[in-house]
Amino acid sequence: MNKLNGHATLNNQLFFKVKIAETNEEREQAFKLRYEIFVEEIGYKPNHADHIKKTIQEPLDDSAIIWVGIYNEQVIATARINLCKNSDIGFYYDLYRIKELAGDAYPLNTALSNYLVVKKEFRGSPIILYLFKAVEQELIDHKIKYDFLDCEDYMLPFYLKVGYENMGDLDHPEFGYGYLMRGCFKS
Repeated sequence: MNKLNGHATLNNQLFFKVKIAETNEEREQAFKLRYEIFVEEIGYKPNHADHIKKTIQEPLDDSAIIWVGIYNEQVIATARINLCKNSDIGFYYDLYRIKELAGDAYPLNTALSNYLVVKKEFRGSPIILYLFKAVEQELIDHKIKYDFLDCEDYMLPFYLKVGYENMGDLDHPEFGYGYLMRGCFKS
């Protein structure tokens, strides 16, 4: 055993597991991690923040596929996918310019990805790539042609590096200024 940034490793590999959140406890941990990052760390005031339970759980979560990254039985990273064929995407239809940018691929072959977050002490570890690759495979498995998301300045290089296109600026009603990103996948 070695130590890497204070975490137990074997051959310099952290023991991460990436999977779809299958239990209410895993989903609840994902919602708590969102709160920790978006409310406590960044200082946002999301509409669906529950300040008693310290969670962010939105109506889109009801139809979402929630992915989690787990280390030592704790959720340390999460991401949400909404397949447009199964979700009422509400204001995102206009915000993400779906009609213009997805065309005939909407709704059957279009998705939204949100809340890709990693616990502070695990940033810089490979967990974000493991989680992103799992999400990407999920999109491919569902024959998604276009995946849309929004991000801030600090995440723009990551999304460009993994192949997303910057489709321009946007002003999110809860999170403010950012970039509209589109991932294109072959089914």
